[in-house]
Amino acid sequence: ALARVREQLVEHNRGRGRGERHGGPPAAHAAGGRRRRLRRRPVFGEWPGVQEALPVRQRDLEQLGPPQRRHGAVREQRSPRAVSVGVGGAIFVWEDNRSHFSWDLYAQRISSTGDTLWELNGVPVCTASLDQIDARLVSDGSGGAFVAWTDYRNGTTNWDVYMQRISPDGQPLWAADGIAVCAGPSLQYAPEIA
Repeated sequence: ALARVREQLVEHNRGRGRGERHGGPPAAHAAGGRRRRLRRRPVFGEWPGVQEALPVRQRDLEQLGPPQRRHGAVREQRSPRAVSVGVGGAIFVWEDNRSHFSWDLYAQRISSTGDTLWELNGVPVCTASLDQIDARLVSDGSGGAFVAWTDYRNGTTNWDVYMQRISPDGQPLWAADGIAVCAGPSLQYAPEIA
């Protein structure tokens, strides 16, 4: 793919008479060397630290326009889990870093035809302080779901297990940010529900 982009840019530059106007290509190019600018390629609407060397001009980048998001939420999403809700479609839960400070849990219901049924970027399951990770979920038998996870809200050396029930329309049915299943001293983690 990179070779094809390079060829297109070279052809583009030749078509403008760039080499002829300046007395041919620079010596470095004639000897097989290349001038390169580092261009960061957009991923999910952001400009990550990964850079890729391409022979690219500023006006070529301007023609491409700004990076486009492939989903609505900013930052990273990871560790998706899904459960069929028995009435067509499924509920998905994932770890989400859109707050820039910690991993929170969000959910989305997808219809059997692939349409999202709740808010555009999902509904919050838990956005308490610090991280909420390692979510597991099961259907509640009524079109909603039970979600359990490892929760760091009481400190990074005091992990606990919390749980939330989500209604068929994406509303939390229990206390905001879930209820403690086990919040004893030390570490409780890796919940499993069936």
